[in-house]
Amino acid sequence: MPKGAWTDRLEDTVCYVNIVQGIKSLCGEKRFNLIEHLVYDVSKMMDVVVAEQACLLCSRSVTVRKVAPPLADVHGGVSITYQTK
Repeated sequence: MPKGAWTDRLEDTVCYVNIVQGIKSLCGEKRFNLIEHLVYDVSKMMDVVVAEQACLLCSRSVTVRKVAPPLADVHGGVSITYQTK
Protein backbone atom coordinates (compact mmCIF):
# COMPACT_ATOMS: atom_id res chain seq x y z
CA MET A 1 0.00 0.00 0.00
CA PRO A 2 1.19 3.54 -0.64
CA LYS A 3 2.20 5.44 2.50
CA GLY A 4 -0.80 7.78 2.26
CA ALA A 5 -3.15 4.81 2.73
CA TRP A 6 -2.26 4.57 6.40
CA THR A 7 -1.12 8.14 7.19
CA ASP A 8 -4.08 9.88 5.50
CA ARG A 9 -1.74 12.77 4.67
CA LEU A 10 -1.83 14.47 1.29
CA GLU A 11 1.95 14.82 1.19
CA ASP A 12 2.30 11.02 1.42
CA THR A 13 0.60 10.36 -1.89
CA VAL A 14 0.79 11.32 -5.53
CA CYS A 15 -0.60 14.72 -6.49
CA TYR A 16 -3.10 13.90 -9.21
CA VAL A 17 -3.12 17.52 -10.38
CA ASN A 18 0.51 17.02 -11.45
CA ILE A 19 -0.43 13.86 -13.33
CA VAL A 20 -3.33 15.57 -15.14
CA GLN A 21 -1.09 18.53 -16.05
CA GLY A 22 1.54 16.08 -17.33
CA ILE A 23 -1.01 14.29 -19.52
CA LYS A 24 -2.28 17.58 -20.93
CA SER A 25 1.27 18.72 -21.66
CA LEU A 26 2.18 15.40 -23.29
CA CYS A 27 -0.88 15.49 -25.54
CA GLY A 28 -0.21 19.11 -26.46
CA GLU A 29 3.39 18.37 -27.49
CA LYS A 30 2.96 15.17 -29.47
CA ARG A 31 0.56 13.62 -31.96
CA PHE A 32 -0.48 10.03 -31.30
CA ASN A 33 -1.71 7.68 -34.03
CA LEU A 34 -2.41 4.78 -31.65
CA ILE A 35 -4.00 4.72 -28.21
CA GLU A 36 -1.49 1.97 -27.36
CA HIS A 37 1.35 4.45 -27.80
CA LEU A 38 -0.49 7.15 -25.84
CA VAL A 39 -1.13 4.84 -22.88
CA TYR A 40 2.55 3.82 -22.89
CA ASP A 41 3.78 7.44 -22.93
CA VAL A 42 1.32 8.43 -20.19
CA SER A 43 2.59 5.56 -18.04
CA LYS A 44 6.21 6.65 -18.57
CA MET A 45 5.29 10.26 -17.73
CA MET A 46 3.70 9.01 -14.51
CA ASP A 47 6.98 7.24 -13.64
CA VAL A 48 8.67 10.65 -13.71
CA VAL A 49 5.97 12.42 -11.67
CA VAL A 50 5.93 9.68 -9.03
CA ALA A 51 9.75 9.67 -8.79
CA GLU A 52 9.85 13.47 -8.44
CA GLN A 53 7.38 13.33 -5.57
CA ALA A 54 9.27 10.49 -3.87
CA CYS A 55 6.01 8.57 -3.49
CA LEU A 56 5.92 4.83 -3.84
CA LEU A 57 2.99 3.13 -5.48
CA CYS A 58 2.70 -0.63 -5.44
CA SER A 59 1.15 -0.70 -8.89
CA ARG A 60 -0.95 1.43 -11.14
CA SER A 61 -2.99 1.17 -14.26
CA VAL A 62 -3.53 3.69 -17.03
CA THR A 63 -6.55 3.39 -19.27
CA VAL A 64 -7.03 5.37 -22.47
CA ARG A 65 -10.41 5.34 -24.13
CA LYS A 66 -11.10 6.41 -27.70
CA VAL A 67 -14.73 7.47 -27.58
CA ALA A 68 -15.40 7.55 -31.31
CA PRO A 69 -12.99 5.38 -33.30
CA PRO A 70 -13.33 5.79 -37.09
CA LEU A 71 -14.67 2.26 -37.59
CA ALA A 72 -18.14 1.65 -38.99
CA ASP A 73 -19.18 -1.22 -36.73
CA VAL A 74 -17.52 -0.18 -33.46
CA HIS A 75 -19.99 1.48 -31.10
CA GLY A 76 -19.24 2.73 -27.60
CA GLY A 77 -15.54 3.28 -28.22
CA VAL A 78 -12.45 1.23 -27.51
CA SER A 79 -9.98 1.30 -24.66
CA ILE A 80 -6.63 -0.09 -23.63
CA THR A 81 -5.19 -0.48 -20.13
CA TYR A 82 -1.50 -0.63 -19.25
CA GLN A 83 -0.75 -1.94 -15.77
CA THR A 84 2.50 -1.87 -13.85
CA LYS A 85 3.41 -3.85 -10.76
